[in-house]
Amino acid sequence: MFIYSIQECEMHSFDLYGILIPNEVPMNNEKYIAHTLVEYYQHHRRDLPWRTTKDPYKIWVSEIMLQQTRVEAVKGYYARFLKELPTLTALATVEEDYLMKLWEGLGYYSRVRNMRKAAIQVQEKWNGEMPKSSTDLLTLPGIGKYTSAAIASICYNEPIAALDGNGLRVFARLYGIEENVLDPKVENMIREKMQRCVDYTVAADLNQAVMDLASSICTPKASAKCEQCPLASICKAYQDGMVERLPVRLTKSSKKSESYTVLVFRRDHLILLEKRSDKGLLASLYGLPMIEGELSKEELHTYLQNDTCKIQEIGNFQHIFTHKIWNMKAYLIDDYEVPVEDSIWAKEEEVMYLYALPTAFTKIVKEIYTQRER
Repeated sequence: MFIYSIQECEMHSFDLYGILIPNEVPMNNEKYIAHTLVEYYQHHRRDLPWRTTKDPYKIWVSEIMLQQTRVEAVKGYYARFLKELPTLTALATVEEDYLMKLWEGLGYYSRVRNMRKAAIQVQEKWNGEMPKSSTDLLTLPGIGKYTSAAIASICYNEPIAALDGNGLRVFARLYGIEENVLDPKVENMIREKMQRCVDYTVAADLNQAVMDLASSICTPKASAKCEQCPLASICKAYQDGMVERLPVRLTKSSKKSESYTVLVFRRDHLILLEKRSDKGLLASLYGLPMIEGELSKEELHTYLQNDTCKIQEIGNFQHIFTHKIWNMKAYLIDDYEVPVEDSIWAKEEEVMYLYALPTAFTKIVKEIYTQRER
């Protein structure tokens, strides 16, 4: 609870949470914003498994998993990951293939590769203990401004604002910022506003309050529940009817669409898995062989230089990445001799369970299972 002076009480009324509501709120009243957000958080904070700890390793795991992934989806992965790799040392020494399998389903595998690199760096440079400042955390692979600030504020009480896409949405609406929030100058300006709020309260509470508000009330576009927002009375976007328009996000280009033919080679109930290059999209993961372009069955016979192998069309599939779209036509190919360099033959029934197969390919394997059972 916050304690207010007599002068403050005379100038304000109270809402149903006992939060002071200024009779005339200037848009730069960071103290009011900070106190209101934290008070809201104390009443409505979400019950999340990583909020029961201040262990920097566990907080780090949760923050990396939450990038590009919904909270509900993360909960199960978080528990399983920590059961298998309960310490930073365990992460630093784990076999990469096993690590990829643990991460399977979360996607964006570069996240967990960077985590392993960072864990090794912490072992070598920091004697196995996570750095205790946002500045030092920023030196680790895969840790950016938001993640470093989140870990430092939650685990070490560093008074620093943790600003991500959710925070950009909340503060762009609060202040009615109509500029492109993806512009670094605009992002830094919003970060400064959030930092001024942090100066009036506990950073960890405010940072998590912003996340909870963004998750439950200040949601994207028309789904926002502005009538329930404790900051509605001073929200510029709400007052001016701009909620659905803010924040403004202007990207330089749309997603690039690419077409591929995916080859599922099968032999004696074994499926060929190809180790992908150690660079580029889905690097170092097992996948299904691909060739650029969408080939017909006849064109594929010509490509394989084989007229006798059995080719069966599996179907058309699409997988959407953050920056590109794969359109895939998949074929099941039997009775064809395949070079196995950088490849393995995996038991058909084990492909989905023993190997870290990216979602782009699991869709195809699942369809093979479905067609077989018909």
